[in-house]
Amino acid sequence: TSPTANGELTKFLWGREIIDLLHAHQSVRFAPKELVALLKKLQPRLYSISSSLKRHPGQVHLTVGVVRFESAGRWRNGVASHFLGVRSNAGDPVHVFVHQSPRFRLPADPNTPIIMVGPGTGIAPFRAFVAGLYRRHPHWQGKVLLFHGAMSGLELLYMNDERDDFGEYYDRATFQAFKALSPRPHWADPVAMDYAIEERAAEDLGEGPRDDIA
Repeated sequence: TSPTANGELTKFLWGREIIDLLHAHQSVRFAPKELVALLKKLQPRLYSISSSLKRHPGQVHLTVGVVRFESAGRWRNGVASHFLGVRSNAGDPVHVFVHQSPRFRLPADPNTPIIMVGPGTGIAPFRAFVAGLYRRHPHWQGKVLLFHGAMSGLELLYMNDERDDFGEYYDRATFQAFKALSPRPHWADPVAMDYAIEERAAEDLGEGPRDDIA
């Protein structure tokens, strides 16, 4: 019977890398050139720009959490996040390219309510949005609601007491930010973000079709 018939191959490969296969079958021998020829090209890692040129001219900020996890008895490091957060030093050159998202932008009408939902590390573009919004339109009239959260307090990466990026906007009448944590241990479960939005829906999200949701 084919190992793919009942999903056994898929189960075996999940969370494993080529090095795991070589460790499990040490009698297999490859010349370096042969092994490299079998590998797929490493795909680029896309990060959202988390800064605004209106506030930081000539700079591009990224919000990166170093990924590290255990799978199949070995600790793994995220390729891009580990390179940026651990292997690179201040001043090291890093090759990047820009991938444009022309539809992902702020509305032109300053009276438009904006709802931003950034679960987990999805906070990055909204950090840029909020900074750029109030630098470009200091008297923005529409409500600006930001919902951000993670699976646990340890994963609320960018909300620390030392450098709360959104703290300076809390005194603005139009801006509100809501944190949400999920008490559930598995990603497949519904997260508390749903309940945070639902809780505020009647009071703050009642603008109907005029709302811009990102």
